[in-house]
Amino acid sequence: MSEALKQIAVTCAEASLLAIGGATATLPEIQRQFVDLHHLLDFSTFVRLIAVGQVTPGPNCIVISLLGWQIAGFPGFIVATIAFLLPSSLLAFAAGRVLARYAQHAGLVILRKALAPIAVGLLFATGAILAGEAWHGSMSLVITGSMILVTSFTKINPLWGIGSGALLGWITGF
Repeated sequence: MSEALKQIAVTCAEASLLAIGGATATLPEIQRQFVDLHHLLDFSTFVRLIAVGQVTPGPNCIVISLLGWQIAGFPGFIVATIAFLLPSSLLAFAAGRVLARYAQHAGLVILRKALAPIAVGLLFATGAILAGEAWHGSMSLVITGSMILVTSFTKINPLWGIGSGALLGWITGF
């Protein structure tokens, strides 16, 4: 197995076990491993692949498969997908059995409450990475701020904001 495939397997398996909040929440750590430490991808390619993964129909974890594909072709795709899905699936199966048996235990109640803010924090970290790459001056701030307000205080589908931001960026030559 090549060194790149080994790194894909290790990084994705570790991230899988930290996927509190889903695959998107693991992206800051995956970015740190693939881009910063092991230089398997450059940052702009990493961000573009996240964008493709987000607009692709299906589960968010498809971005992990895309990253593996970009790094090592089809073998990377397979290794990344299995390494990301298998550990968390096995953990979820085992945890589900324990939680069903001891659901009312005080420690588990506290644990469930503690995991929610961790998931939110991990998702904010992902947002910060993506926002940093998308920053192109004050227009970025206007578009991002508008999207935050629209999604926070209205029931308007976020796709309208995304489309409007893309159109505004295109019109202004952004």
